[in-house]
Amino acid sequence: MARYLLLAGLACFGMALLPVAPAAELYKCKGDNGETVFSDQPCAGGETLPLRETPTFEALPKPTPLPPTSAAGKPKQQVINYKLAISKPAAEEVIRDNEGRIGVEGSVSPMMDEDHRVRLLLDGKQVGELAQAPSWTLDEVDRGEHTLVIEVVHKSSGKVFASSPSSKFMLFRTSAGQTPNGAGGVPTATGYANGASWPGSGMAPQPGDPAPPAPTKPTHTGPRK
Repeated sequence: MARYLLLAGLACFGMALLPVAPAAELYKCKGDNGETVFSDQPCAGGETLPLRETPTFEALPKPTPLPPTSAAGKPKQQVINYKLAISKPAAEEVIRDNEGRIGVEGSVSPMMDEDHRVRLLLDGKQVGELAQAPSWTLDEVDRGEHTLVIEVVHKSSGKVFASSPSSKFMLFRTSAGQTPNGAGGVPTATGYANGASWPGSGMAPQPGDPAPPAPTKPTHTGPRK
């Protein structure tokens, strides 16, 4: 009896290891000596035991690592250490232009990110449009001393990533009360460098120069004729 039970158990275990078609069935029958027999063939008075497929699992794809995130949960952007400089106008340069036109040139290194732009500040205020290259032409700049700064900013948020050292220049323009040769106008503190003087005899008057001193009449000491 024990032998038959062992054989039946081994047969059941062996069939469990074999691949089974989805529609296959197992029959539980009684042997000649009353032992339990499992078979894939139907038998009189036997019990049908439906077989289920052994579930299979596919390996999940390896997840793509996410970029490092900040405390706020947003992806960190690569930090670029930009170096900016203004080459035109030169520092402390004196410019004469009656239309107030100033050309500004600068440099940015390394190459900017595609989402970054440069902007120009004149006396602390943005002038012109955001640009992909540090080059601008300004019109109608007021006479006097001015300060220039260029910055690298994000094109959408305006976040500042780097700034250049400030650069100063002086602009001379002819005022409304001055004639082209400078006569008729009185120099004021605005727009004129300290200690400005009328050009020497070998220099031609320039627009915006102070007016020459008015000639004085000669003084006679003797009796008039």
